[in-house]
Amino acid sequence: MSEIDIIVTETIAVEIPISQSSTIIEVLSAAPGPQGPTGATGPTGPTGPTGPTGPTGPTGADGAAGVGIAIGGIQGQILAKNSDTNYDTTWIDNYANWTSQLKHEVKLAQPMTKGQAVYVSSADGTNMIVTKASNISESTSSKTLGLIEASGNTNDKVKVVTEGLISGLNTNLANSGDPVWLGIDGNLIFGLSNKPYAPNHLVFIGIVTRKNINNGEIFVKVQNGFELKELHDVSAQTPLNNDVLTYETASGLWKPTKVALKYEHNQQVANTSWSITHNLGYMPSVTIIDSGGNEVECQIIYNNENSITLQFTAQCSGVAYLS
Repeated sequence: MSEIDIIVTETIAVEIPISQSSTIIEVLSAAPGPQGPTGATGPTGPTGPTGPTGPTGPTGADGAAGVGIAIGGIQGQILAKNSDTNYDTTWIDNYANWTSQLKHEVKLAQPMTKGQAVYVSSADGTNMIVTKASNISESTSSKTLGLIEASGNTNDKVKVVTEGLISGLNTNLANSGDPVWLGIDGNLIFGLSNKPYAPNHLVFIGIVTRKNINNGEIFVKVQNGFELKELHDVSAQTPLNNDVLTYETASGLWKPTKVALKYEHNQQVANTSWSITHNLGYMPSVTIIDSGGNEVECQIIYNNENSITLQFTAQCSGVAYLS
């Protein structure tokens, strides 16, 4: 029997042919060698399935209250910005509802009643301040703004209707369709027959659209009347007594011109003194023709620019011509 010695230093596959004769193979194990270096990490495996949802945590504490919107206001009003600052807002009337009115907020300089006419008398930098309008002067009529929408006391803020319908008025003294004129102390005048004339100032306020003692209505459309010297083609800012307007082609303007006026005094009762009031506004020249058709002379006494006295040496009647 043959013996074969095999020393194994690593794991290998060994194929040994075996003959029919008996052979004994003895494998001897050698001692382990040193550990080799660690190999590179392999690729990450696929993600596993998501686990079940955990239980809901407890509710947190409430946060601080927000700024919110401005308090107050009335039904139908809307919010508007007072300034560029965040949350600086206020309630105002909804402009979308003002389809038949044009109105402005003002501050009252005195107590007033709804429907009275007002004019802008001053301002405080923020508000127009209004006073009762009146047709007795240029300053209280030419700046007429409109009719106040509600009654109020001094320093109250109300709205003035400058164009459009205002209702809830007493128009019982008028008829529907009557014109409305500015009167005295904020009051109104109704009808063409009551139309104001000089020296009062003419201001058209509007038209009566409903006659009623409690719920009368006026359509407001203020138009301030013009004075002659305010017309664009009239230059007559400082007229004098007895001036008349004449047209000047060179300037294209109407200008005041002094004309010679005449006055005729008929003295039917013979007298040595004639008193004549002529109202010519100046001291005129005088020509006297007696009842016999003769020109006579006398002493002329100019009392003032509007009257004279004629003194004769004998009683006389006739006609005095002044020019």
